[in-house]
Amino acid sequence: MRSGYFTFLFAFIVILILSACPDVKMKDNKQYDFEDGNGFFITNEGVFQQANASVFYYDRGQDSLYENIYETVNNEKIGDILQSMYFFNNNAYLVVNNSAWIDIVSVENFEKKGEIRGFISPRYFYPVDRDKAYVTDLYSGYIYVVDLNQNKVSKDIYTGKWTEEMAFLNKKLYVTCPWVYSKPVSRKVLVINTDSDEIVDSISTGVNPSAIGFDKNGFLWTLNNGNKINNIPGSIYKIDVSINSTVDSFIFENTLNIFNSSLRFNENKDSIFVLYNDVYTFSVEGNIVPEKIISQNERNIYGMDLDNQKQHIFLTDVLNFAEKGKVYIYTKKGDLLKTLNTGYLPNSVVVY
Repeated sequence: MRSGYFTFLFAFIVILILSACPDVKMKDNKQYDFEDGNGFFITNEGVFQQANASVFYYDRGQDSLYENIYETVNNEKIGDILQSMYFFNNNAYLVVNNSAWIDIVSVENFEKKGEIRGFISPRYFYPVDRDKAYVTDLYSGYIYVVDLNQNKVSKDIYTGKWTEEMAFLNKKLYVTCPWVYSKPVSRKVLVINTDSDEIVDSISTGVNPSAIGFDKNGFLWTLNNGNKINNIPGSIYKIDVSINSTVDSFIFENTLNIFNSSLRFNENKDSIFVLYNDVYTFSVEGNIVPEKIISQNERNIYGMDLDNQKQHIFLTDVLNFAEKGKVYIYTKKGDLLKTLNTGYLPNSVVVY
């Protein structure tokens, strides 16, 4: 009798403790109604080959963090390694790298609407109009063209390279090509004509270009990770795409501790925020002079995103790559506002 009483008491105490942590919740009725402008999604990559990728949602109005929303709604797992997520036309496209597919869900309630297959190791999804998108790939040596009306791969473009992030301007897609361990160092951005789906040019960059984007003046920026093995530091390049030539650059003093880095623009695209071990910001005008605003401080910072409406910076921390991680929310001046618990290996935050 005493044993049963203490078992009940222990269980009751555990329930009280759990109920006192309001920042992590799960919908009992498996129904969501996400409102535009009310929160953000956290994509958790998951541990390699454990198929424990997940998506969390933070509701600002309720100050609540909902975990495993895809699994809760759809009664299935996302898959192995959620690399990235892209919002387009009221859909969220979840690129699942090691499982080699893209899940399509409704942004409003995260109900699954379909999937796209035909990849080897997809990385990023990028639509150029309502009918067509491109998908980069780690191992296949191809960029895939996706018909968004049929949600099928319509053709592929041979690159022979690992392809990563993309940017689009004037019917041209610019694609970064990072370095693969077994191959020579990469210094290229590919240029694809989106009318013909052909590679029409390439641009020389710093070593190992990964992140990319256009500023308000139409200049292309690349964040180049360098090569830690050969002690080559990373760099930032500013490129004039009218002549496909670099017009300015900045070399970091150190190498990257972990592979992930990020390059993001503010709302007006006149300022850039860069994650390269630490977080830096600088203007797109004049010489590149980054100002460090947040230090890594021996954390495993894995990704960075912005909420330009709230003027916030999100940093993801994967801790030891084996336990559940964290997201830190900062002001754009570098002041810490809030810390959220996440799933395994959080890699990005997508504002909705």
